[in-house]
Amino acid sequence: MVAGSLTLSLLLLLLHYLPAQEFSPRLMAVAGMDGQLLLLSGGVALFGAALMMGEIRKNPGSWFRYSAALLAVPWLAFFFVAHPILSGWTEPKPQGSGAQLSLLVQNLWYRNEDPEALAQQLLARNSQVMVLLEYTPSHAQAFQDAGVLNQYQYRWELVEPYGHGIAVFSSIPFINPQDLELSGSGVSMELQLPDSSVELVAVHFNAPTSVWDIPRWRSDFERATAILEQAGPRTVVAGDLNADWGHIRFRQLLAEADLRDAQDVRSVGFATTWPASAYFPTVLRLDHVLLGQGMELNSFERLPRNSSDHRGLLAGLSLLKPAP
Repeated sequence: MVAGSLTLSLLLLLLHYLPAQEFSPRLMAVAGMDGQLLLLSGGVALFGAALMMGEIRKNPGSWFRYSAALLAVPWLAFFFVAHPILSGWTEPKPQGSGAQLSLLVQNLWYRNEDPEALAQQLLARNSQVMVLLEYTPSHAQAFQDAGVLNQYQYRWELVEPYGHGIAVFSSIPFINPQDLELSGSGVSMELQLPDSSVELVAVHFNAPTSVWDIPRWRSDFERATAILEQAGPRTVVAGDLNADWGHIRFRQLLAEADLRDAQDVRSVGFATTWPASAYFPTVLRLDHVLLGQGMELNSFERLPRNSSDHRGLLAGLSLLKPAP
């Protein structure tokens, strides 16, 4: 138990930092769950330590004492890897002083068998901006039937039969929509808020489900990182990035573009979003709302399960007053 817990923790720690995580989809999946797996390893460590306590009391100088000390390694590795996810608990929560907006992002799932019900559920949320991914002809028809044309005056739509469709519905005027030319799909636009504007970037990166798809996923990150490095502090990225904190390229995107993950800012734990179509808990945080330094998160909600294979996100945002 001691050796197994320690070995697993060290392997996960190496995978967290080594480019070898991109060698196969399975390694990428494990890297995406490294925090949860380290937490599980820490639980096993505690159980092992409890079993050893009796022997340690009998033989204080025995190897059991050192074995128990080694069982602290998984917990150290967990806090080392997961500290960005946990840091929001201690950071101050500045209040936005500018215009506010609500943003919903949902991967609809191109194989969704009940698009009509999902369209009605999402429209009932009355978010000011809605980013929809895997926007197929059946989804487009479902939203039209549910009244999207009356509810949202401003719309940008790319309707595709499989997973590359994307749509942005907004009650806030926007200008300059630009296709990001990703292997997946993406669009940027400028939301025209009162006395200010916010750059919205809606993306759906290619899913790295095979060794042939990983280069496309990698190119999406490289392209988006290059674009977002030039973006201003009042930028919001919303979508399905098919990655989370365990992936090196996701961390590089946050660092190089100076972005924060809303889930971490609000300290909602791992806030995983996929797979939501199964009966067991979601295990990967693939869907994100990323914030520039000029944006503040006022509220955050992970939407309940619906007929999609992803859980949606709803964020209340506001603009921070520039520093004097």
